[in-house]
Amino acid sequence: MVGIALLGTALLAGCAPTAPASSAAGDTSESSPAASETSEGAAARDCSGATTAGYDLFVDPEVQIEPALDVYPLQSESDKITFTYTGDMSGAPTFTWDLSYIQPDGGEVSPQCGEPFFDEAGGVFTLAGPRTTVGVDGGPYTGFVDVIVTSNATFDEAAQKYTADTKTIARLCVLLAE
Repeated sequence: MVGIALLGTALLAGCAPTAPASSAAGDTSESSPAASETSEGAAARDCSGATTAGYDLFVDPEVQIEPALDVYPLQSESDKITFTYTGDMSGAPTFTWDLSYIQPDGGEVSPQCGEPFFDEAGGVFTLAGPRTTVGVDGGPYTGFVDVIVTSNATFDEAAQKYTADTKTIARLCVLLAE
């Protein structure tokens, strides 16, 4: 199981939180506006412009999310999404997240990065901002965060590979930092 976590972390390198955004005066922002309060308007700050199939928003009934929003800002250090998984914990589950962003020209969804939730304890874990796209200028962009649970991991000696049960348990719309 440690091999799976290490492999996942190695594959996801380069997906790091960003530094807090600076204001025009050079101060670091400690809070970000709610999605409906952004300067370009709420219509530009949701995930409705995605044209890639398969990116429907959902939350599994076994997941509770705080706060409950339509669009989750991940633009500053104070932006946090807390997840509580109430499903089966018997298979030694681990939790990860994957980030993708919506390209402004055409709405194609581009996968970016992800990593394990290192703070998970008893099915409770948090994703904190600021988060941004990797290698993409401009923004802020809207995108998706997928939350994944992996459990019942085993190593098949004969095949020399790991197997596990993996399920996406939430897909949220997020507003990323510049």
